[in-house]
Amino acid sequence: MTQYSHLWINEVYKYHNDWIRMVRSFGAGDYSEDIVQEMYILLIKYVKPENIFHKGKLSKSYVYRTLFNAWQQLRNKSAKMPKVPLDELPLQIEQADDEKEAFDRICQMVEAEVETWDDEDDRGYFDAYFTTGLSYRALGKECGRSWISIYYNIKESKEKIRKALAEDYEDYLNGDYDRI
Repeated sequence: MTQYSHLWINEVYKYHNDWIRMVRSFGAGDYSEDIVQEMYILLIKYVKPENIFHKGKLSKSYVYRTLFNAWQQLRNKSAKMPKVPLDELPLQIEQADDEKEAFDRICQMVEAEVETWDDEDDRGYFDAYFTTGLSYRALGKECGRSWISIYYNIKESKEKIRKALAEDYEDYLNGDYDRI
């Protein structure tokens, strides 16, 4: 093995599956193969064979350290939080306020739509379902009706609301809060 050839990397490659298992034990999961490939590149680029072989034998601890550092670099790179300039911060707060106001208006519109329904049962089942959080079965048991009857009643109620507020809800999803 001469210093100028890269044939020594074949000796490192003989333990390829061991390197992958080692990186998986770090918690890299699907990135294990990529990290091992990165390790080969780092070894070829920065390491002299004399540093990785002692008395003709591969220093597995050296490779372990290289793998661990490559994994740490990947983890640190993915964990960095994006930096936001302070100039943009008030705009984001204003957008959040606008979104909250628009959501409140949508909720008020839903309540107003429910109040226009003539059928007391529709209104009562709809309110009971969303305010109590009971299942269809539990609600049916309390009201003395079958759960399937409650289910279809609430399904029809949701459809009425969908039809009545379709445009406003679409504006909300698109961020056009001033059109609501």
